[in-house]
Amino acid sequence: MLLEHLRLHLPPKGRLVTAIRLEWLVDEVLVLIDQEGQSFDYAKKRLVRKMKTGAYWKESARQRRWKEVYSPVRPKGRRPRQWARFLISMLGAEFYRCTGNVPTRGSAEGFPSKFQGFASLFLSAFEIRDQEGLVREYIKERRKSNPFRFRQV
Repeated sequence: MLLEHLRLHLPPKGRLVTAIRLEWLVDEVLVLIDQEGQSFDYAKKRLVRKMKTGAYWKESARQRRWKEVYSPVRPKGRRPRQWARFLISMLGAEFYRCTGNVPTRGSAEGFPSKFQGFASLFLSAFEIRDQEGLVREYIKERRKSNPFRFRQV
């Protein structure tokens, strides 16, 4: 199925190598999905969902109770899914490597671009609902000098 999809959207040169790289990408994204929201516990030497990092006395009007602090602290609201950003950026790099064309968005009439057609199989396999929004965010970030605010060393 993957080779048929590549046959539709990419030129014939290097399709097998591209299929191998895309299989690696899918495996890597599955690992990132499993590790999402976890932190490394040095005592246990493995990733954990939450770990106790301390405690303090919470003072109320007439009460005093012991409150434990856990890590990672999750902020309120919806967190961005880093694995989806990784997936779309790697798909964009693979598309550019194979075609030589920069990934673009579709037209205003609703026609998808070649990149969106290429990425749609992977985005729907990982059940990403807002595919257009993810592609739009990727293209906007790709044009910045420091995309996704990566730390520069």
